[in-house]
Amino acid sequence: MVDLGRQVQARLVAAQRPAQGLANGLESLANSWSAGGGSLARVQRLDYQAGEGWTLRVEAGSFADIERLREGLASQGLEVQADSSVRSAQGVSTRLRIAE
Repeated sequence: MVDLGRQVQARLVAAQRPAQGLANGLESLANSWSAGGGSLARVQRLDYQAGEGWTLRVEAGSFADIERLREGLASQGLEVQADSSVRSAQGVSTRLRIAE
């Protein structure tokens, strides 16, 4: 299980960014994720790099679910790429990169 709060706080300390700015970015990502079909996948890991954007490791039932999610996020105006996909007995795991 990912401790998202702890990861965000660690990123804030490392980047010395104001908490409000990163929190707003995370809220915006969450809203886009929901509107873009985020229920199709489960986030396993979430990273943020200032100037680069978000990197998410997600699991879904199929490659088609990942592609629908990618297309849904793109329709929300996000620049998103999917790579490093792997199939396992539990479904599909992939890395999504969402540019700032």
